[in-house]
Amino acid sequence: MPDRLWNKGKSRRPYHAKRKGVRNSRTSMFLTKCVLAMALIFMVWVGARITSVRNYLAYVFVPGASAQSPWAQWLDWQPSNELVQPVWVILTGRQDSVEYDLPLEGQIVAAFGWTTAAGSNQPTYNEGINIAAPAGTMVQAILPGKIVAVNTATGSIIIDHGSEMKSVYRGCTDLFVNVGDRVKLRDDIGRLGQSGELFFALYQAGKPQDPLLRTREGVR
Repeated sequence: MPDRLWNKGKSRRPYHAKRKGVRNSRTSMFLTKCVLAMALIFMVWVGARITSVRNYLAYVFVPGASAQSPWAQWLDWQPSNELVQPVWVILTGRQDSVEYDLPLEGQIVAAFGWTTAAGSNQPTYNEGINIAAPAGTMVQAILPGKIVAVNTATGSIIIDHGSEMKSVYRGCTDLFVNVGDRVKLRDDIGRLGQSGELFFALYQAGKPQDPLLRTREGVR
């Protein structure tokens, strides 16, 4: 009874303040969960469309990439200049995600990796692909770069594209380039020889890569 009389009339604001603090804490936690949920949904959405986004960026930033795309009539202002590079190359300094067309139109007669030739039981490792086409077909550079090797005896050309990426073309004749020349995207570098077969290889940091994994449509 004395305690009740003693506490009679005293303010209960501290109690209300405490309840208000709890309410604010719950509201903050709810908002945080909402933000995290939306961020997760956004990441899933972007992940599902990353290929489309990357292709669109290629159409915008890679010279000539939009030639056969739905945006060709709006993006035909792109200059054919090797200084124009994909945005991800500029930001990361890497070429390993760049897509390209094959150096000539034809039929792939030897795939990348371990293969066994007809009439042989001995498997061999093909560091590139072999493309069959009529003799005299133009062979083109898949990307801008610098000619670092030319061998007229084997009809071989090696182009350094930067970022430790090189492409190799063997089986050419009438070579149009020399060591030190710079080439642009789809520049003619030679003609296919009488064998009617081009060996094409792609190397990243000295390691052979499957060229078909980075072509825009698998086969040109």
